[in-house]
Amino acid sequence: MKALSILTLPSVLLLVPTAFAQSNVHDRHVVFETSATGDSYFHSQGWVIAPSELEFVRDKFPVENSRFVSPPNCLRLKWKSAPGGDWRMELHLPLRIGPERELDGDTLCLWCYADEELTENDSPNVTVQDSRGKTLPELPLAPSAGVCVLTPGGAGPTLEVVPGEALEVELSRAVANGADALEPTVAEAVRALSRCGGWRLDPGEDPHAVLPLIETMFEAMDAD
Repeated sequence: MKALSILTLPSVLLLVPTAFAQSNVHDRHVVFETSATGDSYFHSQGWVIAPSELEFVRDKFPVENSRFVSPPNCLRLKWKSAPGGDWRMELHLPLRIGPERELDGDTLCLWCYADEELTENDSPNVTVQDSRGKTLPELPLAPSAGVCVLTPGGAGPTLEVVPGEALEVELSRAVANGADALEPTVAEAVRALSRCGGWRLDPGEDPHAVLPLIETMFEAMDAD
């Protein structure tokens, strides 16, 4: 059974603003921060169709107390997808009396922690629905990362594949200066980004000549 602990739907399910124009900044940008109850999150709803499996508490999102970004808790998503089955877990805006709640911002951010490696194929899909029922296309929660290292100053434009081990060395070297205080976190992120390898791009002196190479890189990522 795949297990995923969603750590930061705290300052997490967060809409990142382009400008702060309203007085109640918090309420206009934070979708979820913490749960007031320790076992399930009231403003949520889950359902499952066998043979798939989904953990919930009274049809609600389970609350996780051992890992979190905003104390004292976060939300836990634990599921097992199977052919012929289906499941869904919804996170709702908190209900309130008065005018309809409006949100500012153009980017939805959330922090997640997985107990084991979570690939794009194993990842659940996520989407957003507004109050009128309009829904965005579903996207994988853990999409494959495409890493491209820029190496200007060569004869370029050139684009070459970089194996995972070599990419990890290059990224580690790039973040080494000034990152001593974050070394464990940086090292973990570098290993994750480098696992599948990446690309090395020398743009040369003509930026326009790089575009066909970048298109080739994206096509190769889609094929993978």
